Amino acid sequence: DIRVNRYEQCSRFRSVRYAQRNIRRKIMTTEEFIKQLDSFFDREDMNGAGGFLRSVRKEAETNRDDRLLFAVLNEMMGYYRKTGERERGLESIDTGLSLSSRMGLDGSIAGATAELNAATTLKAFGMAEHAIPYYEKAKAVYSALLPTYDSRMAGLCNNYALALCDLGRYREAEEKFAAALTVLSRCPEKECDTANTYVNMAHLYEASEDYEKTEMCIKNALAVLKSVPDDRRDGYYAFTCRKCAPSVGYFGFFAAEKELDNTAEEIYARNRSL
Repeated sequence: DIRVNRYEQCSRFRSVRYAQRNIRRKIMTTEEFIKQLDSFFDREDMNGAGGFLRSVRKEAETNRDDRLLFAVLNEMMGYYRKTGERERGLESIDTGLSLSSRMGLDGSIAGATAELNAATTLKAFGMAEHAIPYYEKAKAVYSALLPTYDSRMAGLCNNYALALCDLGRYREAEEKFAAALTVLSRCPEKECDTANTYVNMAHLYEASEDYEKTEMCIKNALAVLKSVPDDRRDGYYAFTCRKCAPSVGYFGFFAAEKELDNTAEEIYARNRSL
């Protein structure tokens, strides 16, 4: 799945009063939370990230800081999706969506992003049918409030398409993947998300037995990743390489699979040494 712009989730809540209160009480801001969480992901320290998430959630609940708690619960949905912790993932969905409604975020970009995260987590736990209504709600809000070519819409289309694939709705999925690529082509520095979309499309075409398009998509994904300059090969680039590598190998590109894994490990090793 494509990583959402998490800073945008919290922009509605920023105010001078809120910032000043946090300084006085020494409470972590949402921006500080995201920065520290990313430092764990940049080192591929999933255990550390999990402990950090649970610690900050407890802090936010203790201090009744709904803004911070909302950000934490959104990140927990994604984290438990990656680690395969179903019960904790579903709990973060229920609590996060309830909090979103209580905060009056229904119909907002922040609320729609929570619904997108919930849908993608439901899909990951084999509940694609249950995810569709949340994708539709998020899509309606994004279509109404976001600019035409916004990478968050590409993320929604990509993840929605994966759920449709699970349900065997391949034609609809192909349309959503194509829409994601169209948006990403107009967004700067979105090579990782573009490569991820191509890899997802390869699996779609394999399922529909279009092997020529399958190979083309893998080649496109590899070309896009190779085009990223060294100074932008960060933790998210490493994550994308690591995520794409098994699919690349599955389709017979064994040397490329090894190269992607080696590249990811080099980046993570460098980040661990910092």
